[in-house]
Amino acid sequence: MKTLHYIILLTTVLFSTVIVSKSFSQTSGNGQNYVKRYTALVPTASESTLKTGGNTTSQKHFTYYDGLGRPKQEVQKQASPLGRDIIVPITYDGFGRQAKSFLPYTRDNGTAAGDFRPAGEAEQKAFHNTHFGGSSGNFAFSENVYDGSPLNRVVESHSRVSLGLEQPMVVATSL
Repeated sequence: MKTLHYIILLTTVLFSTVIVSKSFSQTSGNGQNYVKRYTALVPTASESTLKTGGNTTSQKHFTYYDGLGRPKQEVQKQASPLGRDIIVPITYDGFGRQAKSFLPYTRDNGTAAGDFRPAGEAEQKAFHNTHFGGSSGNFAFSENVYDGSPLNRVVESHSRVSLGLEQPMVVATSL
């Protein structure tokens, strides 16, 4: 009988814990594969509070994937101080390497908050041109140059955005 009390007590403790983080994955209506990760910022036992609560209740981080299972866009829903989505486009070269690393940008998506942005690169460029002037969107990324071997070693890394230079800042490595 004493064992039964311990089992009941253990069961109630396990099922009454607070949900801290939960992930969901599937294909969205626009054909994108994704993983949605919700992290509670305040104690809650309700899954709906995680999904529909504001940015003070939970963090919502969505990663969209291409057909090969590689991330192609990361969206943090309503994570900016103004409640806008923070979006980072991810691209790959012909060999499947992530040659460019883009700076994030924000977008007020209204009712479509958290959704995949098909024109993410163009929006990122336009955002940086608008907010930082001139053609700064042309330089809002860093780029890696790889060696010709199958090891994909980075030979050079270019970044123009760090100092606002028109000429790239090059960091070369010797192998």
